Amino acid sequence: MASGRDRNEPDYLPATPAEGLKPMPVTPEVIAIAGKMKKDAEKKLKKSFSTYTPLYYIKNGETDYCIRVEVGVNEMIDVSGKYVAGNAMRVKAKAVTKDIPMTI
Repeated sequence: MASGRDRNEPDYLPATPAEGLKPMPVTPEVIAIAGKMKKDAEKKLKKSFSTYTPLYYIKNGETDYCIRVEVGVNEMIDVSGKYVAGNAMRVKAKAVTKDIPMTI
């Protein structure tokens, strides 16, 4: 192996966006996580949402998420919390506008 590469390393790796603190479109996994945070978000905001459409997310480390969710016409919330072993914990929720940066 004169190339210096591990022989088990593929020749080409598809480009995958790095998760982090830059908002990214939601994935099926993140949509499921947002769904698990919905009841806590409704309880904290004292509202019930008939529309609940996750749009974007940011992630810090392996477990900390902030997910921007559309909850009505021109209405959005950020739900954030830890997601570990299939459980959403320490969920926070706040009303936001599209111009407010997402934070964890």
